Amino acid sequence: MTLSWDFRPMSAMLFREFCLNLLFGCVVRRRFYGGRIVGGSTTPEGKYPYQVSIKGSLNEHICGASILSEKCVLTAASCVFNAENLTVLAGTNKLNEGGVTFGVSQVIPHEDYSPIFYTNDVAILKLSQDGILNNNKTGSISLADNNPPAGTVCTISGWGLLSDSSNTPTNDLQEIELTLISMEECKEKYREESPPLSDENQLCTFTKYGEGLCYGDGGGALVAGGQQIGISSWGRLCGRGRPDVYTSASAYKDWILERCI
Repeated sequence: MTLSWDFRPMSAMLFREFCLNLLFGCVVRRRFYGGRIVGGSTTPEGKYPYQVSIKGSLNEHICGASILSEKCVLTAASCVFNAENLTVLAGTNKLNEGGVTFGVSQVIPHEDYSPIFYTNDVAILKLSQDGILNNNKTGSISLADNNPPAGTVCTISGWGLLSDSSNTPTNDLQEIELTLISMEECKEKYREESPPLSDENQLCTFTKYGEGLCYGDGGGALVAGGQQIGISSWGRLCGRGRPDVYTSASAYKDWILERCI
């Protein structure tokens, strides 16, 4: 039996793989739509000092990530699964201007990550050199101890695609406020259309049609009260009236910190 969920992973790398599948005639039942942070706005310089871009071997933006320490950044396993020759760009709101690039010495996806169900969608990147915090434009973010209640207003930033027909990320970092919804509401909005959802290990946001995340926004930090509460994982379409789904930072806090020493 072939499992085929009608949803959108937020990794720009997975979006490119989907396009290649179409180009070479593979039959793919998932529907993907391009876009950026839908309904968001351009971020003032330096507002999110923990925000970094994960780039591939061709210097292309793949996903977002957040700085946890001098040696570690946090992202989604779906962003770096089977990826090689990654680098991290920090200290800038623009993908193609400024900032400092750091090499990645080790990629640590969660050992139970499922590329089919997108469970345990969390990964650590260890940097090959120090210095990511030796910059007045960068800073680390702490992880929350608990999931906030439904109704909490959160913020997320990221570099996604510019339009449905584009495959180029926006050069300017985007931001948007989204609202946490209960897992019961999230499950109801998806019903049987999505991978299984976990009450303890995942979070969902939803505000209204026309607002949400898209390709290239994966791995980004969902933030409330100045702490990271989630890691952008997946969603169905882009700002098309369905929730965005995140890995809970608090559920994996011990796992993360053990590997960031």
